Parts: sequence; C-alpha cells; structure tokens
Amino acid sequence: MLERLFQDPGFQAGGAPFAAALVAALLLRRWGAAGSSLAVLGGWALAVQLAVGWRLLPLSASRKLLLLALAAVVLGWLLERRPALLRLRPLAALSLALGVGSALWLLWPLVARGAVEPAAVAAAAAWTAWLMGSLLALGGREPTAGLAALAALAGGVGGAALLGASALLGQLALAAAAAAGGALLAALAGRAAAPGPLGLLPLTLAAALAGVAGVAYARLPWEALLPLAALPALAGLPPRGRFRRLWALGWAAAAAAGALWWAWRVRGAPPW
Repeated sequence: MLERLFQDPGFQAGGAPFAAALVAALLLRRWGAAGSSLAVLGGWALAVQLAVGWRLLPLSASRKLLLLALAAVVLGWLLERRPALLRLRPLAALSLALGVGSALWLLWPLVARGAVEPAAVAAAAAWTAWLMGSLLALGGREPTAGLAALAALAGGVGGAALLGASALLGQLALAAAAAAGGALLAALAGRAAAPGPLGLLPLTLAAALAGVAGVAYARLPWEALLPLAALPALAGLPPRGRFRRLWALGWAAAAAAGALWWAWRVRGAPPW
C-alpha cells in the first residue's frame, strides 16, 4: 500500500512535498525565515528524490535544472548572509548574470546546432532574470506575498508543462509549488515565518527554467508564460493592511490560471 502511494505521481509532486514542507516549517519555526527556507527546500528535495532521484549524470535538461537549483542554494545562502546584495543594483546585476548563464547552459544543445534563434535565448534569459530579481525583491518587502507568488509561478508552470506534454518538467515545477504551499499555509496560520532568499531563489530558478525547458524541448506555448511574468508586480499591488495576504493570493492565483488557460487553449487537453 505505502509502496504504491510513494510511486503515485500525484503524491510525489503534490502530497509529499506539501506535507514535508508544512511539518518542517512548524518544527523549525523557532529558526524564523531560515527554518521556513529549509522546509521549502526539503519538501522539494523529497519530491525530486521520489520522482526522478538525485542522479545528475548524464546531463539532460531536467538534470541541468537540478544542478542549477543546487547552485542557487549556495547563492541564496550568500544573500542571507549579505543583505546588502538585495539592494536594487546588486540584485539586478546578480539576477541578470544568473538568468543569462542558466538559460544559455540549459539551451546550449539547441544553440550549438543553430536550432534556436538568439532572440529566443535572450527572451529566456530575460524571463528567468526578471522572475528571480523581482520575486526576491517582493519577498524582501512582503515575505508572504513573495511566497504566494512563488507557489503560483511554480503551479502555473507545472500545470502548463503538463498540458505541453512534459510530465517530468511538470512534476518538478508542481513539486516546487506544493512545497511553497506547505510553507505558505504555516505562514498564513501565523505558525511560521515566510522563507527568505535561501528558500525563494532555488525554487524560483527551478520553476522559471522548467518553463524555459518546456517551451524549448516540449510543446509548452511561450504565450502561457506571459501571465506568470506579471506575478511579482501583481502580488505586490495594494491594498496593504489586514487584507494584503488575501490580495496577494488572489492575484497570484489569477496569473497562474491565465497561464493554464492559455496552455489549454493552444494545446488542448493533456495527451495522456
């Protein structure tokens, strides 16, 4: 019974990371934002282990995504230790460098044989850099709104990737959404803090690159990513005060629903 449960894709990408992140966030609540960051990362890492394992060679698009997310953990830890890097100019430069480097490496097989236009690579780099920089900035101002935006981003990318005939990329992104959702529930209940850069950056990068890989290597329509690009701005809109959390959740859910609607409109129902 348990073996069958752990082999179920829905449990691997949804139930397991959500429950793991929620329980870990509650257990580590005394550590504040660092505890929630570890909870989110732990939930996603568990989902990856259940779905595909952490074997990183030979390289493929999904394994490059995992390697880049691991590298982003180190960078997120550095941002936690050096808050000055979260100011506008350093953060913009850091996000641009990471966005360009990660998108180029992910798409390099296509670039090397001339199968992708330079403009498409530039757009992928800009999408990745924008999401990382803007979500980190939003998380610095409104931690819960940043976490809600991450959950919606990963959920929108994951659902759209499934419609675009990429089950693996969909699982990886949906697992990030579930892990963020578990930590978000703990934060909304007032039982834990929202994660900082250590938790936000790796999963934001993983979700953004899942979208890039879905467009480049599967059948994910690039137009489905456009509503998700607006997430950081939408989740940070007023009003503030007592309803700011529900406001952020509403806008985040609307952007994710827009991505799913567009992918369904272009690709139709899932091919399985």
